[in-house]
Amino acid sequence: MGAADLLKALHAAGVAVRVDGDDLRLVGQATAIERFRPLVAERKGEIVAALKVGAGETASRWWLLHFADREPVEVACCPEATHAEILERHPGAVAAEPFEPAIRQPSAPLTADEEA
Repeated sequence: MGAADLLKALHAAGVAVRVDGDDLRLVGQATAIERFRPLVAERKGEIVAALKVGAGETASRWWLLHFADREPVEVACCPEATHAEILERHPGAVAAEPFEPAIRQPSAPLTADEEA
C-alpha cells in the first residue's frame, strides 16, 4: 500500500494526518490509530513527502486537499499556488499535496447533438 492509498484508508477510518515538521500526528479513534500505526511507521517518509511541500517554495496548479471531516478535494489554481498559499486559502484543510491530473480519453466520440 503506497502513501496515497494509506492516506485514503486513514481518512476512511476517520483518522486525520497532520504534518508537524518531519513528524506525523494522527488524530482520531485510538483503536483505528493503533491499527494503522505499523503501516504509517513503515511509510512515514513517503507520507510526509506526499503531504509536505517545503516552506512554500514549490508551486503547483493542482492540489489535493485533505480534511479531517470529509473526503479529499481536488483544487485547481491559476496562477499556481505554493503549499503555504493553498493552505492559507483553505483554512479547514489539514494537509495538501500537489498532483498532476490524469488525462482520460473519451469512451466514444461525441454525437452531433453533444458536439453542438
